[in-house]
Amino acid sequence: MIVIPESAAVAAIRILTKTNDLDVKLFKNNITPGSSTVVDDFVEADFIGYSAAQVSADDWSYTAGSPAVAEQQVEFVSTGGAQECPIYGYFVVERVSGDLRWCERFEDAPYTIHNLGDKIRIVLASTLRGES
Repeated sequence: MIVIPESAAVAAIRILTKTNDLDVKLFKNNITPGSSTVVDDFVEADFIGYSAAQVSADDWSYTAGSPAVAEQQVEFVSTGGAQECPIYGYFVVERVSGDLRWCERFEDAPYTIHNLGDKIRIVLASTLRGES
């Protein structure tokens, strides 16, 4: 078993989050992701103004403690009105390979994009508990 001392937890979580650039995407199909979910299972959002959010390996903020936390916030904003686009969750892919890294269905899904300025904010967070 690997033990990471609490004093090294932020350094360790930096290694995990700074490895690759990521794209965060919203999905609009009513699925509940599971351990066998693949990228092709998702239907990506297409509301007016939507595009995948790019998260650079250098964009994370870090907080020491037990657990240590790496955090990044992304926001998606509609630039048009009079539309109906249900959003059930998000998925994260590695930018270069396109490989799925993780996904989440919103507990109270769907959020529906209707109007100009409607937005969805997601806080990506990874935690690592060091041992003191």
